[in-house]
Amino acid sequence: MSVKVRPYLDGGWEADVMVLLPNGQRHRERRRAPASSPSAAQRWGEARERELVRHGGRRRPVEGVAKYFRLATAGCFKPLS
Repeated sequence: MSVKVRPYLDGGWEADVMVLLPNGQRHRERRRAPASSPSAAQRWGEARERELVRHGGRRRPVEGVAKYFRLATAGCFKPLS
């Protein structure tokens, strides 16, 4: 498990968090830290690391996307009579 802090391109700091999950998988997350100093970004990254180990690194599916993006089927193209 490690946390590296780097300068973010548009200002601020980026935390690069790499953890080994309890199921044996590795998870990497690079996010802009909501902090104004490198030491605060390090603390935020360490807190994020603990959260990932505790709850897992799974991403939640976005709800409601399927109703906006429907797959066209053959029935959509049948002629109207």
